Amino acid sequence: MSQLSTEVQAKETHEKAIGYFRVAEQYGYKFIMEVKKIRDERYYKQLGYSRFDDYCEMVWKVRRDFMDQRIQIATTFSNEEEFADLSRQLGHKKSLLLARTEEQIRNKILTEQSLVPSTGEQKTVEEMTVKELQEVEKALKEAQQKAANEQRERQSAELKVKQLENELKNERNKEPSIVEKEVIKTVEIDKTDYAEIERLKRESKEKDAEVQRYVDQVGELESERVRHEEAYTPQTRMYLKRKGKLQDLSLEFVDQIKMFSIQPPLDLPEVYRVDYLVMLESLIKEASNAYDAMNNNQNKNIIDVEYTTL
Repeated sequence: MSQLSTEVQAKETHEKAIGYFRVAEQYGYKFIMEVKKIRDERYYKQLGYSRFDDYCEMVWKVRRDFMDQRIQIATTFSNEEEFADLSRQLGHKKSLLLARTEEQIRNKILTEQSLVPSTGEQKTVEEMTVKELQEVEKALKEAQQKAANEQRERQSAELKVKQLENELKNERNKEPSIVEKEVIKTVEIDKTDYAEIERLKRESKEKDAEVQRYVDQVGELESERVRHEEAYTPQTRMYLKRKGKLQDLSLEFVDQIKMFSIQPPLDLPEVYRVDYLVMLESLIKEASNAYDAMNNNQNKNIIDVEYTTL
């Protein structure tokens, strides 16, 4: 009897605990929302606190940052049941991490198994540690960003294709147009003086003809000279050769006399120097006259000999 009574009391106590726990969870959400109102409306000043930090520490014995986190969780999961379930199943850190995650990613994590990058395992949010939940949240965010970029690129490409199709369609429907273009041709004016060129050509031809006449005359004279030389007798050729040598010796003799007579001897007295110079000049003049006379006679003999041979 006593044992049965104890079991009944245990069950009753357990049922009461469950009921109070559910009431506590229900009022826990309401408690957070009321504290949020005190913070947002600054009612804490009417209660005698200058800062919300002081109100949290003095009244509820918690730091303000913890109270702000609880408010953020309650605001994100905006009904009593969801807030209570998350707090009970996930704890404060996981709930806060999910509250700070984008709604699309958060819903995916809460409703599906996710691949944990570090382990390669598929896990539910209840099975994950806080660190694994952070890895999953980061990986899903990167995948979402990549998908968004690809979506934008695809939309941009589709828009570009549509624009090109419209342009092509417009070009096909456009009536052909004739474009008139003015062509300007630049003609250079020939400023060449052709009359002057013709005059110079004529003068050049005349000069060439005159030069040719001179060349022909020189050729005739050269032929005449050769013909005369071929008509010389051996005695005439010998005479001309000796005459040339005599002329060379005579000229050399005159030059030597002139070189010698530049200055009188140093030991000659001054009174005789004038006579000396006069005497030398007389000798040079006589030698020159004798050379000229000899040369004239030789030329006359050559002429006589030539006419005799002809």
